[in-house]
Parts: sequence; structure tokens; C-alpha cells
Amino acid sequence: MTDKPLSNAVRNFLDPLAQLIAHHLHARLKQDESAARTAEQRKQLSRLLTTAEAAKTRGIPRNSIYPLVAQKRIPFVRLGRTIYVPELRLNDWLARASDAG
Repeated sequence: MTDKPLSNAVRNFLDPLAQLIAHHLHARLKQDESAARTAEQRKQLSRLLTTAEAAKTRGIPRNSIYPLVAQKRIPFVRLGRTIYVPELRLNDWLARASDAG
């Protein structure tokens, strides 16, 4: 057996594999860039507002938040008896609601 057919077979196997690896690395770099741009969004997402804070900062009546939570129309987290609303998710929800109505 000669080395040339073996090297062609190896090359035929490795070239697509190298292209696949390069594609995944490129995609990962894009994700990392994207993650760096959304650091502020991650910070906002981790910030939980009480219902009073959510109502006050968004200019909506506090009592209007509770039915939305009960109907699961607004994102929320319940810790014990206290209801918290993730700030970024609330902003997204309010934006979608204003666009729809």
C-alpha cells in the first residue's frame, strides 16, 4: 500500500472535520461577543422588583399587578408569600403589550 491513497483518504476525512470545527468556533466567538453586549441585560434580569417597585417604576397601579400574576400573564417569581418580577422580563412584557394593544 502506498502513502498517497492513505493520505488522500485522511485528507478527505479531515478536511470536512476541520471545516466543521472552524464553523463551531466561529459560532462560539459570535456567542461570546453577544454575551458581552448583553451583560447589562443579564444584570437587569437578575434584578427582581417587588410588586410595589414594579408598579411605581412603571407607572401602573399596584393592584393591577396581582390579577396579572394570578392569570400568569406577567412573568414573576414567588419566594414565600412575596411576589417578585424580573425587571428585564417585565420591560419585555410591557413592550410586547404596548405593541399589541
